[in-house]
Amino acid sequence: MKLEPRLHFGLRRALDRTKEALGRRDLDEACRALLTAAGCGPLAARPTRMLWWLVARCLRRGGAVATARLEPLFGTDEIEERILAGNDRRSRRLHDLALECYQEALQQSPLCPEAIYRVGLTHFDLGDWTDAQLWLRLVPEIVGFRARPDTGVDGDPGGIAVRCVADSWFRLARIALARGHVRRSVRLILDALSVKPDFTAALELVKRAVSLAVPDGDRRDWPTGPWNELDRLHLELISSATPGCPICRAGLDPLESDPVVRCLRCDTPHHASCFSYNGRCSAYPCRSETTR
Repeated sequence: MKLEPRLHFGLRRALDRTKEALGRRDLDEACRALLTAAGCGPLAARPTRMLWWLVARCLRRGGAVATARLEPLFGTDEIEERILAGNDRRSRRLHDLALECYQEALQQSPLCPEAIYRVGLTHFDLGDWTDAQLWLRLVPEIVGFRARPDTGVDGDPGGIAVRCVADSWFRLARIALARGHVRRSVRLILDALSVKPDFTAALELVKRAVSLAVPDGDRRDWPTGPWNELDRLHLELISSATPGCPICRAGLDPLESDPVVRCLRCDTPHHASCFSYNGRCSAYPCRSETTR
């Protein structure tokens, strides 16, 4: 998403005016300049980040008054149709047409988290990880800031916003893993789980992180320092994502004749008879032989 030279020049002037107005603590002029910047057409990722940074400063200083004036930047009812049209084209793998629809939505509301999230997803589908990162990183920042009680906005971000934030973190974790950044991916997975406890998606990513951290699969020489967090997260997710006994796949009911036992190390539940038959915990990275 590139800007025409004329629009780029107008955007830079409007953003410079905003910074000058904020320096003078002239919130009225800052709001007018920000609305002018928003009218410069669909923004690329870096100008959008600059716009958001200035809007956040303005909201911190102006509170509810600035929030009311700048609310159209975050979304209006009119752009929902364009986002849905973009979703339809993206589902049919018409990525260029989908981006055009999202651009039209961003032209009206350049800081709409849903539109920004969809642009990031489209770049992710195309394998353009750099642009995908730039767009997806904006989503948690905008939603998280607006959910704070001191911004004058309703503190409940809504189900769509929560889903966008969690999926943004998960996709950023996938990009980090693809680039070999295991520790960064673990932090992103934990961020995603703090928003939405999707243990199945998290376990898939953590398994990939473990395979990168220990390529030969031998955990006997697992480092005691750097990977403790990854180790603990892996074991917790195995326990959380297991709906029944991992050996027989049947449900776990404490009232049944076959009692339920838990692995002493990773807390994964098993039927007592299944654990005895297997001789150890069924979780691959655990293999403990004791229960509680």
